[in-house]
Amino acid sequence: MTYEAVSIVFLEYMDAFPEVKSFYKRGAGSKDNYNASEIFPSNTKENVKSILKWIDDSGVKDLARVSMNSNILDDDDVHDVWTHVLENKSPDYTLPKKTAVLSLKPNSLYKVK
Repeated sequence: MTYEAVSIVFLEYMDAFPEVKSFYKRGAGSKDNYNASEIFPSNTKENVKSILKWIDDSGVKDLARVSMNSNILDDDDVHDVWTHVLENKSPDYTLPKKTAVLSLKPNSLYKVK
């Protein structure tokens, strides 16, 4: 999708769901994850269902992924990595202990009596 197409879809979304727009205008949009009841205090389930229906009807979820030159892995790749880690980790593996090397002056090693 081009930038203009994304802008059009975004504006359609904001027009279709003014509750989301007002939620962000209140300045409540500073977290990464929200509970649906925070955005839709009343009729939460119906509003979520209407958003999901809008996403299905608009065809947004069927768009092909476009590489944005980011270092993010696809979901399948992340799943494969975690599967490998969980299958191959040793149960007695512990992280190596950190050691620190201190420089001391020789006269600091002697106790004064």
